[in-house]
Amino acid sequence: MFLRLENLRVNALKLPFASEYVDENLHDVLSEYLQIPVNAIHTDYRIWNKSIDARRGDPGIIYTLGVEINDAFAPQVSALGSVMSEVDYYSAGLAPLPDLPDCSDKLQNPLVIGTGPAGLLAAFYLACCNTRPIIVDRGFDIDRRAADCEAFFQSRRLDPESNLLFGAGGAGTFSDGKLYTRVHDPRADFVLRSLIEAGAPADTAYLKRPHLGSDLLQKIVKNLRKMIEAAGGTFRFGSAVKSVIVENNVCKGVVLASGEKLFAPKVIFAHGLGGRDLSLMLTNHLQWELKGFQLGCRVEHLQEFVDFRQYRFSPRPAALPAAEYNMVCKSPDRVAGKGVTTFCMCPGGEIVPATGWSNQLCSNGMSLRARDGKFANSAVITTIDGSRFASAAEAYSFLSELEKRCFAAGGSDYTFPAQSIKSFMRKKAELYTTESSARLGLKCAPLHEILNSEIQNRFTLAFKHFDKLMRGFADGNCVGIESCVSSPVRFVRNSDALESSCRNLYVAGEGAGYAGGIVSAAIDGLKIAEKLVTT
Repeated sequence: MFLRLENLRVNALKLPFASEYVDENLHDVLSEYLQIPVNAIHTDYRIWNKSIDARRGDPGIIYTLGVEINDAFAPQVSALGSVMSEVDYYSAGLAPLPDLPDCSDKLQNPLVIGTGPAGLLAAFYLACCNTRPIIVDRGFDIDRRAADCEAFFQSRRLDPESNLLFGAGGAGTFSDGKLYTRVHDPRADFVLRSLIEAGAPADTAYLKRPHLGSDLLQKIVKNLRKMIEAAGGTFRFGSAVKSVIVENNVCKGVVLASGEKLFAPKVIFAHGLGGRDLSLMLTNHLQWELKGFQLGCRVEHLQEFVDFRQYRFSPRPAALPAAEYNMVCKSPDRVAGKGVTTFCMCPGGEIVPATGWSNQLCSNGMSLRARDGKFANSAVITTIDGSRFASAAEAYSFLSELEKRCFAAGGSDYTFPAQSIKSFMRKKAELYTTESSARLGLKCAPLHEILNSEIQNRFTLAFKHFDKLMRGFADGNCVGIESCVSSPVRFVRNSDALESSCRNLYVAGEGAGYAGGIVSAAIDGLKIAEKLVTT
């Protein structure tokens, strides 16, 4: 028989395995729960959901899973779960990748600008529909990009075309690879299944907060490229787009920095938050609007501190992964957008200079799959009202000027300016420790001045609140500024065709103002690709 078990709680303290091996070693747990011999349980079981609950009592791992049991034990276990048919048992979980239509006689060689999540998933969908897309990126392939990034860490000399922001996979390649999203869209299954097909771990399908890690992301992005090429797509790296070819409000293609013209029946711009120059260029051709966007800094603590505050045990129980947190502080007047939230938390990770512009500095968090680093970091962000700016150029200039000030405050060599959280709250430039995950180091500087008094006041209230929720939070450091979180510009799209105000030109993902993370950006790219092959 096939049995579905809902909300099976496993005491993490009683599991003898390291966290990465727990999921494949639940036979004894299932035997004890069902009160049947281990050999009555089929070798394989199927996990559909996994989360951690450490709110009270011993921390527990919560599973929803399916198990196949010898029929002789059916009477005594059927009341402990829901009996399933074999078909339902094997079809539960993520939907498989669907068979897509052959559009070879309808659309050929659409252009996709950008190889971040939105661009890659749009290109993958279009390639699977036999449209033979051409994918263009100003940066380079994974191998060259990884080498260039390592050279930057060694020399502190930035390559403006190949760095932690530009290149294959976009900014997400050098990040934590978090796949958690609040977007409820069935296309999320397509995104996660595609990543699994490209080498993402099996737990991507069932973890409440799955993550990949930058080491795996590099392999996954390479495999996605191979999958797209195998389906007929072509990549052109080192090809910066400078302008669009528009005739009578119809997009005909793009012009590269080299002067070469690429003509195409349809063009998707999925240029990400690093493509500020492309967003500004597109504002000359498309309808757009200013919107609120997020700004802040990174905070950093010892991972051991976060583990203890979340799990209440030190050292962390072996069966549990590095702990993470998510906290929100609403504004006193409850005005939407004026609150502060943690974002993009990276357990066991490092703070990295994710900039693509010389003499400018902005922070991001990166971690490897194991999340086994000494430090934990998270962005702390608040919303800036887009209506305070007169133009898109003014909004982007505001961000660039902040990044220039950040760069200068750190010593003009990509060292991060930093300040203890308590000193930030007191408006004093003090840094009690420079020990950090940031490979290029920290330098004491007044971040509260760089981020201005309004943000400083919001953050002071938030830090006090976070310290109540997680006692000792205020003993950490504020590091750098976080300025590549969301776009101040949103391009207007037709609600049905999702086309921009210029025919045959589409904008997708974070750079277009329609996403905020890997999964939501990928979903948006899929939406656009679907429209290209159906309209």
